[in-house]
Amino acid sequence: MFIEGIGSYEEAERLSRVQPIPKGKYHVQVTKAEVVQGPKGKYINYRLDLIGNSEFNGRVLFHMVSFAPKAIGLLVAWSKAVGMTNWEDYPNEEAYAEATVGKELDVEVGIYEAREVNGVIKDVEITLEEALEVDKPKNRVKKVVISK
Repeated sequence: MFIEGIGSYEEAERLSRVQPIPKGKYHVQVTKAEVVQGPKGKYINYRLDLIGNSEFNGRVLFHMVSFAPKAIGLLVAWSKAVGMTNWEDYPNEEAYAEATVGKELDVEVGIYEAREVNGVIKDVEITLEEALEVDKPKNRVKKVVISK
């Protein structure tokens, strides 16, 4: 083969996939926050960069926090995790989102694959071993860790 150590196109393709981060607890920093208007209301798309994790420094996770009333518990947990519980300090969603950039927190990460469940496509949590066998595994923040 013309690429030393790689025996076939299939092997090269397998090696070229970005491997998922193993599930567990990771320290991240918010590096981007964008308020978006969705069909059910506004939400923030976050970019979280892994830091202080040596092997995975520089890897990126994406997370969404909604302002929808049904998701208020998730917004409360996120606010606690980033130390921003005094909502009166932020005149609107954009100010809140901007203030989160640079914040550090711990998150629990899982590995997921989109699968059909009862006729509906859902993200199903899978193991790292399963992730190595599927086409498009993805990492997702399972929950934020609230420090006491």
